[in-house]
Amino acid sequence: VTNPPIDPIRERHVMSLATCIGREQNVFNETSGYAERVVIESPVLMYTDLQQLRELPEEHYKAVKFSLCFEPEQDNLEQALIRLCQAAVAAVRDEQAVVIILSDRDIAKGHLVIPAPLAVGAVQQALVRAQLRCDSNLIIETASVRDSHQMAVLIGLGATAVYPFLAYESIEQLVERGDVEGPARDALVRYRAGINKGLLKI
Repeated sequence: VTNPPIDPIRERHVMSLATCIGREQNVFNETSGYAERVVIESPVLMYTDLQQLRELPEEHYKAVKFSLCFEPEQDNLEQALIRLCQAAVAAVRDEQAVVIILSDRDIAKGHLVIPAPLAVGAVQQALVRAQLRCDSNLIIETASVRDSHQMAVLIGLGATAVYPFLAYESIEQLVERGDVEGPARDALVRYRAGINKGLLKI
């Protein structure tokens, strides 16, 4: 027997995509530290969401950005991945970073990119081994995701939230060309709503 994925419709009141940004607290000890976490309604970030996260007070939400791009003449993929993991662990341990942003936006000619799923999984495991994962959040700014499945893969591998910047920019271009009607903002909101529905089904 196969059932359609109707749980998000039938049980909407008990399903949520909300996620938190900030250091995790001991669930058995109620303290004021719980007030130092930001709740976002979806792990799929809009541009304004990402900007607001970057502007949060550094005391509790210090953000550090790492590029997923590397020069193949200097490092191979394995070396670049090891270097990324070491840098992320050092940022959380030594600089008290809470928000780790992994980005492939600044790719340049002659550079290669660490695939986002590989980077997320490796950094996640490196932080777990260093016993620092609960003190940090992984946000992925990437051009490599555009649908619910690809988002779910990153979230399943350890991403707290995803910012699919190329998908948004592509939608804006479609609006400018007249292929999509209405304001660009409305088109972006509809795209995100569709991704959210897909994530709820997954």
